[in-house]
Amino acid sequence: MAIQSGSSFAIKGIDSLIEAVAEIGDKAMPHVKVGADKGGSRVLAAAKAKVQVDTGTLKAALILRKQRVKPGKVLYYSQVTIPGTKAGGKGGAHHIVPLELGHRLVVRGKTVGSVKAYPFLRPAADENKEEVIDDIIDAMNKALGEIGGML
Repeated sequence: MAIQSGSSFAIKGIDSLIEAVAEIGDKAMPHVKVGADKGGSRVLAAAKAKVQVDTGTLKAALILRKQRVKPGKVLYYSQVTIPGTKAGGKGGAHHIVPLELGHRLVVRGKTVGSVKAYPFLRPAADENKEEVIDDIIDAMNKALGEIGGML
């Protein structure tokens, strides 16, 4: 079928289709929250198990920060972090980054050595990637099941 210049057409019901698609996001978010939190908890447990160097504060300080669901907001995540990593708060384990990435030792402006990296966060995330994806897929399938479809 070719549409010629100057022709017009209308699709009946497009407004209700657009509204229905917009509602899917809001209805799915509680399920996505559950999936993201389950995946985040999985990575948190693995990260705590992988900490090689701990003065007693790092494992205890690791938490799962959960983003709250807001109407109309499509993004949801769970983040493994320590309290106070934003805005200079108190967390008691601010050595998390030098431990994860390694660092140089500087004395009076001169580099005198380096400290080896002991990564635990990235490996925990990498090793659990497939399971976290499965957690999110399961959550989305539950949401779609309630809405009326399955992946």
